[in-house]
Amino acid sequence: MKKKLFLSVATFAAVGAACFAAFNTNTQPREFSDLELANIEALTQGEGTPVEDCVASSSSTAEFGLFYRCDDRTTSGMLYPCKESKEYIQKGVITHCTKKLNPSITI
Repeated sequence: MKKKLFLSVATFAAVGAACFAAFNTNTQPREFSDLELANIEALTQGEGTPVEDCVASSSSTAEFGLFYRCDDRTTSGMLYPCKESKEYIQKGVITHCTKKLNPSITI
């Protein structure tokens, strides 16, 4: 009986110590080396997304033409991908959508 109790307490203490060590190891701030910082900076250079004009809403007095129709969720603060192809619609309120990059271009 004493042996089982001792093993239970020892096991509980060992698991508790392992959890404590794992928590303290994962919560310490990490220092990046100069090489890692240079790589991060190099990866973020030239970041951006090409945009295209799209029609957010049509006007009954505007001319017709081939335009991308904006995603219904597009706002002045959030852009969404352009539709697959342009549509022959009336020009109205013009905003932007994000163009898809050419998949044949490799960086």
